[in-house]
Amino acid sequence: MKLEREEEEQIKKQEEQIIRQEEAAKRAYLEAENEKTRRIIEEQKRREEEQRKRMEAIELEKLRKQKEEEERRKRVEEEEEERRRRRALEEEEKRRRAIEEEEAKRKKKLVEAAATATEAEKKKKQENELSRVINEANSNKPFSTDGALKEQEFYINIYKRIKDNLSKKADLKSQSYEVRKTIRLKLNVLTNKREEIVKIATEIDKILKQHSNSLLYYYLLNFLAKDMRRHAEIDVMSNEAAAFPLAQVCVLITSQHSEFINFVIVRLIRKCFYILPRYFVPENGKSIEDYKKFVGYRNSENDESYIQRMCAYVAFYCAIAQTDSIIPNVKNPYYVDHIWKYIARLMNMRQIKITPYLLYTCLKITAYEIHRAFGDTAFNLFAVIYDSYIANPPPEIQMLSSTSPSAMSRLKTLLEEASERGGKFNQPEGKFPS
Repeated sequence: MKLEREEEEQIKKQEEQIIRQEEAAKRAYLEAENEKTRRIIEEQKRREEEQRKRMEAIELEKLRKQKEEEERRKRVEEEEEERRRRRALEEEEKRRRAIEEEEAKRKKKLVEAAATATEAEKKKKQENELSRVINEANSNKPFSTDGALKEQEFYINIYKRIKDNLSKKADLKSQSYEVRKTIRLKLNVLTNKREEIVKIATEIDKILKQHSNSLLYYYLLNFLAKDMRRHAEIDVMSNEAAAFPLAQVCVLITSQHSEFINFVIVRLIRKCFYILPRYFVPENGKSIEDYKKFVGYRNSENDESYIQRMCAYVAFYCAIAQTDSIIPNVKNPYYVDHIWKYIARLMNMRQIKITPYLLYTCLKITAYEIHRAFGDTAFNLFAVIYDSYIANPPPEIQMLSSTSPSAMSRLKTLLEEASERGGKFNQPEGKFPS
């Protein structure tokens, strides 16, 4: 019995040993499988990482090529724009020469047409108007100056960019509805009070800065410029002093957003090229209606209303340039030296019916600030104007007494009263806010 028990125990131990060996073998097998799986996973990760790096390299190369293509396209566009600009300058120069060469022919044809006219009173009136324009053009002075034409080209290019990049973006209009509404409401309540001007300008400035990193920013600058022009037409035309608070807001906005003044001038020139200034005469074969439409007359608008509207735009422009900012240390980036240049251009151009209206409006608003800015040097400019219009007017200016009697009378009174005060002009009403 004892031997049997020992034998059973030995057999049992052997069986337990076999079981342990089998378990050890299983663990070894599982560990081997796990190691194999780990290596497979690591290999897969390595390949995926290599694939990711290859894709990144491909994407970077693609971006590099896109950037090169974009730069190439931009260069091509700039070269094309430069070619168009040169062609436009050449065409403008040809047109100017053609106008000068054709003046005598045009005058002769118009005089012959007037001599043979047999139509009703309306046609006679049209012929008389054409004759007036031709008489104004019958001068050795130009219809514009080189400086004004260069400025016109500069602002035309800005307008083209506005039209191409902003006007065709319908989504900008929908996105900005509430913002535009807010801006318009603020300008609608503008008065000539210092605190209100600063408050409105500050609020509009904040609105613009909120969108300064997007295309919407330029869309809003353009909208603000158009709305200021609208106020110039409506408010300034009925009350010239309304130009001053509007100009103060314009200057304060420009001091924070330097491009804004260009948007304003572009929008003014679109309605009134006398801002440059520049004149035009009818082309061959064009009626007086065609001519009036070209220079900005509205349907059924008479000369008096047209001139009043043009002078409202000019008044706003002059108010901007003569503005002395109401905020300390904020300078007007478009100051009164532009007005000196504007007056010089007017004096060196042909004198036509609207000229004395423009000059009177400009002097009434800016002469006081011109003297403040330039001191006694300003008297030289005023003396030239006084001599040309009062003391020794040439025939072309004498003729304005019959074509523009009211403007010539007001201009004469303004100049004579300033002369009596030693060349000093009165401060315009509304210049300084309350």
